[in-house]
Amino acid sequence: MSLSPDRSLLLVVWPTTWRLYLASNCNEVEANETDFHQQGGLLKGAFLSQNSFVIWTKCGKGYTYYFNNSSELGPGTKMQAKLAKSLHLPGSVPVTHFASADQSPRYLVSADQTGNVYLWTVPAVEEYENIVEDTIFPRTICRFQDSWKNIEIEKEGTVTATLIVEDTLQMISGSSKGYVKIYSLPTDDSPITFVAHKTKVTALLTVEASPSLLSTEQKRHLVTGSEDGSIKIWEFKKERVTEFPLLHTFSFHTGAVTTLLQLNTTPPPTLPLTGPPSPNRNASMNGSSRLVTSQSFLNARKPQIPPSTPPPAPEDRGTIFSIGEDRSVALISLQSMNCRRLFTGHTAPITSLRIRQDQDYLLIGCSDESVTIWELSSGLIEGRIVGQQAQEILATSEDLSRDYKPKLLQARGTSSIVLKAEDTPIQVIILNVKKLLSELYLIYKPASQNATQSSIDVLQTHTYKAVSYLLPWRLDPDLDALLLKDLQLSPPNPNFTYGIRGAEGKLSLLLPSKSNERWVVSGTFTAIQSLAIIAISKALLYLSEAKNACSQLLSYICAMMPEKCPRYVLPSHVTLARYWQDPVDDVLYSARSLMISTMERCKPQELTELAQQISAQLKTSQGFSKSLRIVLLGIIGCEYPNSIDRDIGQLVVRGLTKLLQQEGQASFLQGAAAELIGKGYEHWRPYIDKQAQIMQKLFHLTQTSRTLKDIAQAALLNVGAHEPAHFVSVLTDAALNSSHSSLVSSSSSTSSSSSNLSSTSVGGSGSALHLIATLVRKNPSSLLPQLPRLVEAMVQCLDTSNMSLRESLLPASNEILKAIVQKYPMISFHKETQRLAVGTSKNLVNIYDLKTAVKSLVLDGHNGSVAAVAFNLDGKSLATYSPDDSLIRLWNTGPSPSFFRFGGATNNTIVKDPFNSFSIASHVKRTLTPQFLLESVQLDWSSARKLVLKRSWEAEMVIHVNS
Repeated sequence: MSLSPDRSLLLVVWPTTWRLYLASNCNEVEANETDFHQQGGLLKGAFLSQNSFVIWTKCGKGYTYYFNNSSELGPGTKMQAKLAKSLHLPGSVPVTHFASADQSPRYLVSADQTGNVYLWTVPAVEEYENIVEDTIFPRTICRFQDSWKNIEIEKEGTVTATLIVEDTLQMISGSSKGYVKIYSLPTDDSPITFVAHKTKVTALLTVEASPSLLSTEQKRHLVTGSEDGSIKIWEFKKERVTEFPLLHTFSFHTGAVTTLLQLNTTPPPTLPLTGPPSPNRNASMNGSSRLVTSQSFLNARKPQIPPSTPPPAPEDRGTIFSIGEDRSVALISLQSMNCRRLFTGHTAPITSLRIRQDQDYLLIGCSDESVTIWELSSGLIEGRIVGQQAQEILATSEDLSRDYKPKLLQARGTSSIVLKAEDTPIQVIILNVKKLLSELYLIYKPASQNATQSSIDVLQTHTYKAVSYLLPWRLDPDLDALLLKDLQLSPPNPNFTYGIRGAEGKLSLLLPSKSNERWVVSGTFTAIQSLAIIAISKALLYLSEAKNACSQLLSYICAMMPEKCPRYVLPSHVTLARYWQDPVDDVLYSARSLMISTMERCKPQELTELAQQISAQLKTSQGFSKSLRIVLLGIIGCEYPNSIDRDIGQLVVRGLTKLLQQEGQASFLQGAAAELIGKGYEHWRPYIDKQAQIMQKLFHLTQTSRTLKDIAQAALLNVGAHEPAHFVSVLTDAALNSSHSSLVSSSSSTSSSSSNLSSTSVGGSGSALHLIATLVRKNPSSLLPQLPRLVEAMVQCLDTSNMSLRESLLPASNEILKAIVQKYPMISFHKETQRLAVGTSKNLVNIYDLKTAVKSLVLDGHNGSVAAVAFNLDGKSLATYSPDDSLIRLWNTGPSPSFFRFGGATNNTIVKDPFNSFSIASHVKRTLTPQFLLESVQLDWSSARKLVLKRSWEAEMVIHVNS
């Protein structure tokens, strides 16, 4: 089944026919009349666009169809889908895979059982009438087998089994002639080689064995299995030796050993099982085994295990399982060198081995979808389950296999998997660059703190040596020589090819013949590799021996690569956008460096075309892919605003705002949206009509997200500098609303807890005030028009009607007070009397009593905005200066009945008569804007009788004041 892009149509394919349905009501709108029996029957189908789809048959035939607009369908009408073109597939081999690319132009890719890959370019529906041919032939044909033609087969035979020892970075391989080779990676021209078996080596395993009673030395064993069913145990040396002693040989399998697995001694926690003991514990596998249901198994309580048959002790780390082609499983102890249990008689080839060790269960899955349950300690059968119930049992048990599990590869910098093939396995080393960076820092941080430990010691670690796989070898002989000399690394040997891990953990590997073409494959491939090299190089700059080479490497990747590498493919901008807000600093800075260096190579017209191209892709992109393109357009708009036109600007603002507002979004997407809105706000401003909502969301992120707090704060301050009115309004409302919530909570509590405030509310208030103080310090001119509102909010937060709240917010209020007094000459604070004077642009001076949190006095005596104020030393007088009327006025603010409300005066008492005035000459020839005066005027009392006025455009003026 396949849904159309707008999810309105459903394509259903049966072996003999296909049909189209409306997804809303399942009404059939088109049915196929062609008989596909002669072509082996239909296999699958998929939509190519809203008005076209493709189907293909089991024998390798493909057909594309197109139809009219589905929106024109009425009740009982049909689609009238028309056969457009046939897809030509050479030969008649059944197709195993078929995929379509969701982009323009559209591509179809198929692969058959012989390793051939076919690629078609599919025209758009409107182009069909212009194409004369009835059949579309593949544009590209690739044969997998051609990629192995030039690989030399060694005299020891072809590789039949491989293993990576991750902690020592060694590779072990077994061959078709019974040889075993051990390589010290990444470079080993002379691997240790010895004959392990007479026939093909089929399985390999290394195991940490428990120390013996006579020795505390931790030993490691190498276990090899062969085609003749034998298993050999070797003493494995971490250091380089010429031979490995053979410790024991087992021969209980009658067929080839297919798999060797280690028994984990620390099982994951499982839910306790309850219910009655299961009967028939001694059933035989030879005909009387009992079929049990998954529910009865999950609900069964295990009886106590008899003391005479204890399960493998947790300290016995040398316990392994072997699986044979004879459908048997052996439990082997490498400590006692004996076979503890042999589980035989399975009805089909064994495909999986799982365990519930805490319940003493071994579960063996077979290819016939059955699961046999064994008691591990006694070797007795519990039962056999088949079908879907068997899969449920397996899903709830611990998997012992080393099959590829993407989530398990996040634990360490270097990990490995084996991709199974019919003859030769594919050994994959996966480098998790972020974990690799972390491990490198852990290694050389002690080295930098220990004077006796040289950074040369760091260069000898296996973690460091793994870096060799990331370097751009064989592109420039001079660069290779530098890396050899300074980094003490060399090109990896044995030969290898490259790959990347993509969506959902899927691996994309280059064919061996293309291993030297990793820079010409795709933008995604280039981006991932370049990011890894740059991030590692930045980390290694801390090592003195590596500084020169790493600096050259950074320049090479960021600037010189396009000239040095023919057919070089530039890094994918969309892929780099994925790491724009990465939590690992080295990766984040690497992504940004590479993104900017790539864009700097582009001409202005090319950047404009790139923005238009990404904008066009948004129409067909969905989900995460669409979000990345929004982020990319935001980056282009911030760095190169002239490349973004109005339509794209509006599109970006809507997209970034949506990413910012959506809860549950990937944190790095929210972080990128927050940063880009703040950084580019000057350019986005014409397209934004909900400034307050954006600020509210940014402030919300500062309170609720630890990972995004700093990003959201920086963005909020950037936006606030351009929208001071909204900034002050949003944050003062946040502070006062939190205060109100605390007050309601306090008043509704019992007397014993009435002083307990909501920590979240108080924290939000304090944080809001802190952000205001921060913007005052960083950009005081932006908040100048909002200064009266700002001071009013600060005073309200000191309301004496809620002393608990006042005490909680006092530190944040003091922070604002200190910032505004330092930055604004029109504000003065007298500490002893706790009075705050604020000059305004409306010719007034407001005086606040911070002890009582009220506006106690208004001075009205100037004919223009007040640019500077200053209390004298004892707080009894206040000097005010206005450049508009060129006057300094002195006001009596000493304690008197007319000043304090206790003496009969009320709040907001207006005083219009200063006790003295001085006319100030000014010869300025420029407009005195508030922003200019903010940096150019200062009024201070140097003594009780001396007032000093400083103006940047005039000489300093000293005024002597008589009592």
